[in-house]
Amino acid sequence: MFDSNGPVRPGAHGGDGAAADPERVSLRIEAAPPPVVAPPPGHPRFPLLDSLRAIAALGVLVGHAAFLSGAAQRHWWGAATANGNLGVAVFFVLSGFLLYRPLINAQLNGAPRTRLRDYTRRRLLRIVPAYWVALTVLAIWPGLGPDFGGNWWRYYFFLQLYNRYTILLGIPQAWTLCVEVSFYFVLPLYAVALGHLTRGCDVRRRLAMEAGILLLLSTASIALRYSWLEHQSIWSNTLPAIFDWFALGMGLALMSAAEQGGWSAPRAIRALTARPVVCWGAAASTFLGVCLLFPNKTGFGSTVGREMFAHHLLGGVVALFLVLPAVFDPGDRGWPRRLLAWPVLGWLGLISYGIYLWQALGPALHAHGIGQRPTTLSFVALLSAMFAVSVACATISYYAVESPILRLKDRRGRRQHIGRAPGAIGHR
Repeated sequence: MFDSNGPVRPGAHGGDGAAADPERVSLRIEAAPPPVVAPPPGHPRFPLLDSLRAIAALGVLVGHAAFLSGAAQRHWWGAATANGNLGVAVFFVLSGFLLYRPLINAQLNGAPRTRLRDYTRRRLLRIVPAYWVALTVLAIWPGLGPDFGGNWWRYYFFLQLYNRYTILLGIPQAWTLCVEVSFYFVLPLYAVALGHLTRGCDVRRRLAMEAGILLLLSTASIALRYSWLEHQSIWSNTLPAIFDWFALGMGLALMSAAEQGGWSAPRAIRALTARPVVCWGAAASTFLGVCLLFPNKTGFGSTVGREMFAHHLLGGVVALFLVLPAVFDPGDRGWPRRLLAWPVLGWLGLISYGIYLWQALGPALHAHGIGQRPTTLSFVALLSAMFAVSVACATISYYAVESPILRLKDRRGRRQHIGRAPGAIGHR
């Protein structure tokens, strides 16, 4: 869910110069990015998205602290903290963009294509080792419940989502990793199918066709989610019922790659992305609406199907407007982009996967007396403890596990031959 981008930063509105003067492109090449945020070789990097991953992970942490401390239910401001769980929507939109961007870039602009085996290796190395380490350590201490031993295989192989008794056990937030893994399987099939379906189409026709297909699939996903939520089905948390969040990111990837190839975005989109304050203002307004509509709910924890459905739709809007300024990036215009360029936030983005996993220590901290009183100070104490412990564990995970292992994800190096590669996902 937390993979990012690569060595070249696009110019205004995402064009990285695949068709530009090579000398000008070379001037924009940065030092090789850390392996955690390095994209497939030959594809552009969107560094502001690193900070968005940090914001999403910290939002989920705030939501968990609010739930454990009771702040979500006891205080007038509780909804603002509980709805930090909308960070999950941001993660899924980012995944849709970052994973689909190289595939559509290869088809539209002739960028290096990614072999299926390379794609699979990158995805496995990105999420499995750090997750397995966290799961094993947490099972030893503080323990993951008596059910863990008998169902260990569900948790290690991302299958806990498909059983109503295990869906929130193990590392509770890891249900989202189950969704991610299923998206990893589906995305290459989608890319190949769309490549064949739109073969011979010009960019405008390709954009129109794929936008229509994404809209159709999103509509079907929303309909499934509504139906399954009404019947309280566990399938409401699976990829078919959440695909619309990924589709938002895939749509942004489609437009970004098309602009790199010379397509001009509609004036309304250019005007919007040129004013990041407006984008984030729309995200904040929508988030406020969510808090007013669900004052005593944690969103994902609601038992009312229609409320969860509305929460889901509004969450996608919040995520879309948060991500837009970081994808279509004309320089550092606007304070949101300057905030996203803050090095501290960018570093937290590098270790955000670990923050996301290790905040599962929250219940243990709570059990030891932190955050048990129904006061604002108690919530702040639990949140601070969860932040400190999660960041410490995430730092160790990043430097000892993730970074060394992810150096293997591009074994053939950062330079690849540009052309038709048999078995490449980008082949059309």
